[in-house]
Amino acid sequence: PEDRRLYTNCFTVPRDYRFDCGVGTTFTLDLETLLFVPIALTTSGSEDPRAALADRVALLGAIHRVGERLTVFCEDGCSNTPSLQHALISLLEESFVPARARGDGAIFHPKLWLFRFLHQETGDELIRAVVLSRNVTTSRCWDTVVQLEGVPNPRQVVAESKPLAALVRALPSLVSRPELRPSAERLLQLEQLAGSAERTRFAAPAPFDNEPVEFLSLGLGDGQRWKPQKGDRVLGISPFLSEKALTWLESFGDSRTLVSREETLDLCDRKVIGNWTVYGLHGDASADADSAESDLGDTVESAPHGLHAKALAIESG
Repeated sequence: PEDRRLYTNCFTVPRDYRFDCGVGTTFTLDLETLLFVPIALTTSGSEDPRAALADRVALLGAIHRVGERLTVFCEDGCSNTPSLQHALISLLEESFVPARARGDGAIFHPKLWLFRFLHQETGDELIRAVVLSRNVTTSRCWDTVVQLEGVPNPRQVVAESKPLAALVRALPSLVSRPELRPSAERLLQLEQLAGSAERTRFAAPAPFDNEPVEFLSLGLGDGQRWKPQKGDRVLGISPFLSEKALTWLESFGDSRTLVSREETLDLCDRKVIGNWTVYGLHGDASADADSAESDLGDTVESAPHGLHAKALAIESG
């Protein structure tokens, strides 16, 4: 609670830089929220969303500067009709692309922003990767976000960043219908972003040690699996739980703490969660929270309370 960030901070352009191009991925997509992204990328990012959306002249200018250089992929069928009937949304029609995950029963669920900024004088690149648990919606729920930046090395590929580039390169192949495939210009932007990302060493943010951050992309058919290292203490935060996953994680640390929604915990087997120290989010922390997946009707999971963060921390030593 003492270190909260606004979602708009993710889009604030660094000083002396300008936005060049970017890509986003999300499960659900609220078009009104997407409409605010160009404003955040062309201003300080501190504008009130409602006031900004009401200023159609400024909004038109922001879309003109950003719309052709920003592409967002979302799960097919999980975008909504905005409550504000903005004619300007039609100008972003080519900016959002429906996608479907590979494999039967799989869904498209990554939540990522990847931006390239260019220095206004030297033209040098700065890459920002934002990995978060939040969708592109108006939700006010508790979520997690990690924002990482780095400068590409034109002569070296960074092994830890290659999976991030692999995900970006795979996005065009996940488009749900051929006629919705991004334009040649947008495909070129995606390839340029992937090329810059795989040559960028993203350092862990303070207060962590200055070690390189390693990415892992799941579901691309390359057989990659995620298995964390074992430690002493485990902290799990998730609004949704499976007893199988909780049992699997028991072996990764002797001291285990779990934070989830009260109604989710009530559905779990007592023997399974009995092996964890369990907490629910305090009611005062979620009383004014909106639906975690935005008000998109029956196309998304019901999430009436305030915890939407997904995180797993394992401490060793």
